[in-house]
Amino acid sequence: MGQLGRHQLLCAPSRSFLHLHIRSQPNPRWLPLLIRHGLEIYCGLDSDSTGDNMAKDMMTLYPGVRRLRPIQHDWNDDLKAHSIMPQPSP
Repeated sequence: MGQLGRHQLLCAPSRSFLHLHIRSQPNPRWLPLLIRHGLEIYCGLDSDSTGDNMAKDMMTLYPGVRRLRPIQHDWNDDLKAHSIMPQPSP
């Protein structure tokens, strides 16, 4: 994962993802441009009332945006809870 200023670029084997911070607003100025380019947009906000409200507002403004809600409070907590710890060699 590389980091470019406030933007993070995440790459997976079959798809590329661009992770952008929204800075506590459901209508960032760059979002309409990404939507016009036909990109799939997912919001991955925290699992709390603030994240739920922000996602609801964003999906109301942009019906094509979908929500990815972490099981834990946030995505870091999900990753930590499901990480595979290296096992010692026999």
